Amino acid sequence: MTRRLQRSAGAFLEEAEETAHFRNVPLAAITAGAQPRRIFDEAAMEELAASIRADGLIQPPLLLDLGGTYRIIAGERRVRASRLAGLTEIPAKIVSNLSPQQVARLAVIENLQRQDLNVLDEVEAVMGLLSTELRIERERVSALFQAMRKKPEEYADQIGTVESLFTQLGLGKWSSWASTKFRILTLPEDLLVHLRTGALSESHARLLGGVKDDGQRAEVTAACLEGSWTKKQLSEQIAALATPVVATPPVREVREVRALRSRLAALPEARRAQGQALLDQLEALLSAKD
Repeated sequence: MTRRLQRSAGAFLEEAEETAHFRNVPLAAITAGAQPRRIFDEAAMEELAASIRADGLIQPPLLLDLGGTYRIIAGERRVRASRLAGLTEIPAKIVSNLSPQQVARLAVIENLQRQDLNVLDEVEAVMGLLSTELRIERERVSALFQAMRKKPEEYADQIGTVESLFTQLGLGKWSSWASTKFRILTLPEDLLVHLRTGALSESHARLLGGVKDDGQRAEVTAACLEGSWTKKQLSEQIAALATPVVATPPVREVREVRALRSRLAALPEARRAQGQALLDQLEALLSAKD
């Protein structure tokens, strides 16, 4: 996300936080919300927990007051690390009177501004929001976007809703985002796993998605991860898979066969025919693939 878009998304988050009040909240009363992030790095979590033990929780999470319990809007990582640090209560920013759509938007915005959110979590979170805002099943979002591009005059209301959402999320033009991000969800499951853990970048995963043979893709993916290949290196390896290997006999063997043909010319006709047949068989064997 660019700095300009970060400011756009951050403004919506800051507006919500301005209405919040501070309160110490028991960790036992806090429940997880609609968290876009699915995987939390254990080493980073331990590091954050150690920091909280030493200095306390410097940046309080944003919670929704449900009347006795609290749902996380932003800051689940901090809440988890506080539990890991052995705390029983933490300072928090409390808000109320927010709609489910506003809560979901705030959670996505807070995570989109983090550099370590992987692209798959980003796409799935935005897809979930679109499903809620457009009041359609998640599986229909992609098809609706295609229809919106083809016949914008028939989908003016939906386009207005999407444009407003993308402005608040800081994602730029919805058509550009959809044309690049939706295809990620169609990648093979093995690549989605590596995307979610951050082992593969988006560009590497897209390249590997073009390898249709499961066995070849698994082999190239493993080599790419082990060798930390650049995008260029990966492209070259994938291109090599599509290049047929032409089996040619060794030059020395070919020359020897040709020399024998010259000697055959001096033999009587009957023996020459017999030798010719044997040489033809020999050439066939040398030219055959393993």
